[in-house]
Amino acid sequence: MTSDISHSDENKADSSEMVDESPGHEIFLRFPRWQGEIPEGHCVNFLGVKTKIKYFTLLQTLFANSPDWRGDYPIQNEEYFEWIDLLEAVANAKEHFRMIELGAGWGRWICNAAAALKQVNNLPYTLIGVEAEPTHFQWMMEHLAANGVDLNCCQLIQAAVAASDGEIGFDVGDHPRWGRIDDWYGQSIGGSTLVKSVSLNTLLEPLESVDLIDLDVQGAEYEILKAAAHQLQKKVKRVHIETHNRDVELGLRELFSRIHWINVYDYLCAINDSPSGEQELWENRTEFGSIKFQGGVQTWLNAAFVNPEALIKLSARPLVLKEKGYGYQQLRELRESEQKLRESELKLRVLEQKFHGSERKLSELQEKLDESLEIQQRIFNSSGWRFLERMRRLRELLAP
Repeated sequence: MTSDISHSDENKADSSEMVDESPGHEIFLRFPRWQGEIPEGHCVNFLGVKTKIKYFTLLQTLFANSPDWRGDYPIQNEEYFEWIDLLEAVANAKEHFRMIELGAGWGRWICNAAAALKQVNNLPYTLIGVEAEPTHFQWMMEHLAANGVDLNCCQLIQAAVAASDGEIGFDVGDHPRWGRIDDWYGQSIGGSTLVKSVSLNTLLEPLESVDLIDLDVQGAEYEILKAAAHQLQKKVKRVHIETHNRDVELGLRELFSRIHWINVYDYLCAINDSPSGEQELWENRTEFGSIKFQGGVQTWLNAAFVNPEALIKLSARPLVLKEKGYGYQQLRELRESEQKLRESELKLRVLEQKFHGSERKLSELQEKLDESLEIQQRIFNSSGWRFLERMRRLRELLAP
């Protein structure tokens, strides 16, 4: 996890990696940067969302000693694409905005959605946040309330999201390796504490449609989404996924390709294969240049909810891939197979056209044959043919 907050002008010289004066993607131009005074112990992003720095050690490190902060547009890191998905989902929403954040932490993204809605269309909303870690869950309720989000329009669930409803082991509290509860947000299924689990199917069941699902569940992404594939296809417009291993990344490509969704972003996550045993960030080429990723990013759009013009534009959009590294070979082979399939489909259409042409010619020949047989039959039935036939027989009788 990285921060979406940056220093003021006074501190930009020392914080160049954190500040992005230009918005980069055009969607940011629809959301003016917030200006104002910051309460003590908080930081503020460009939408004006105030966050207590106690929620995350990184925020404390970055901002605790800064007397003046201003909400700049987010830097172009792995979360930049999450911002794009959120803002586009908000901007494209009609009548009622619905969003589900799975692995919600302190509810950053559903809170950002509520703030963004106020700026562009002020639609009514339904925000669903699912978080199993008890302290993080309390922080989510606190964070939303402090930023003026109507909790009557929220469904906040203290549970782990899983493929099915029930109970499941989960990481809770401080971790002996990763640190205190405000040091890390990588809690995952498989821990020693039994908690309630809720499936995506259950969350989607009462909803008419969903503009965005934001998913960060530390390796359980594929199983959760696969179990809800039918509901996804019927109700969900966009899914943003943070990925954590290559098997999940490949599984997600197979899943969403099978249900005919459109890929918008696909960037690989870091892997733990360095000689030191430490996780090294994975550098991906993107439309905004080379960016290093810890968690990978996949964004998928449901073609059933995309208008035809946008569908054509998205379908023609080239996929940017890193040409070396684990997982690329499989993805390249998949793309090559898709190309061969398209070529085969084209050849099949050509053969079908030829077959239909042959059918027409065969039909024409059959008509000519029938016509010839009809003419022949008329000849056989004519008085002239009967006279000739009698003369042939007479000649045969007179022949020596």
